[in-house]
Amino acid sequence: MKTSFRKISLLLATIISGVTSLFMTSCNSNDDFDDRVMLYNMVTVDQMSGTGMSFSFRTGETTPLINLTSSLSLGDAYGIKVGDRIMIGYYLPEGQAPDASGPIDLINFRLVYNDSVRTITDNILSTWQGAQMYNTQVWRTGNYINAFSVIPVASPAVNICLYADPASINNGSMDLYLTLDNRNISPSQQGECYASYNLRTFFIKYPDVHTLNIHMAGPYDKGDVTFRDVYFIPGE
Repeated sequence: MKTSFRKISLLLATIISGVTSLFMTSCNSNDDFDDRVMLYNMVTVDQMSGTGMSFSFRTGETTPLINLTSSLSLGDAYGIKVGDRIMIGYYLPEGQAPDASGPIDLINFRLVYNDSVRTITDNILSTWQGAQMYNTQVWRTGNYINAFSVIPVASPAVNICLYADPASINNGSMDLYLTLDNRNISPSQQGECYASYNLRTFFIKYPDVHTLNIHMAGPYDKGDVTFRDVYFIPGE
């Protein structure tokens, strides 16, 4: 499944539109009008210090890594650490291409649920379709499967999890299930959630699996997404 940078950018721009993000103060006055196009991407936090941050991401499944730097630092206030995946909104310097590495003007960010691929149980396999998930989107960038969905808001938090079914392996293909870790929650209140699943451990466990059939839960949005020729990409 090949996804272009334009398609991913449009997907993320559509998803994040109207979403309440955590905004950082800009030095521009309220009277200034900025006609630059803001970009949104899910990135990996590579470095953090008191003087700035660096991020990396891919625009497609196997495209080269893009490295971004910001003079702003989120610090420890939000529990973000090196290696985490987060959503960021940013402007590029004039003349810098969207798929080029370089400095950015970091404007806002949104936390992402970070996880690895879990192993499914009999109970989850028999109940996964009952999860209250809506408007679900799934895409792959490098060694990550990423997801967005509207899910119930509860305490403790409900998380979107990706479960692998080893019993389904057939000719290098495996079934995986995207569902909630608590499927008994009734959605009295809903919120938008991003998640990202690191495939590193998955590749170690299943080195001969290269086709991922992901089944998405939800009362209206049931569907499948298949990623083919999935291999571990070193250096990410």
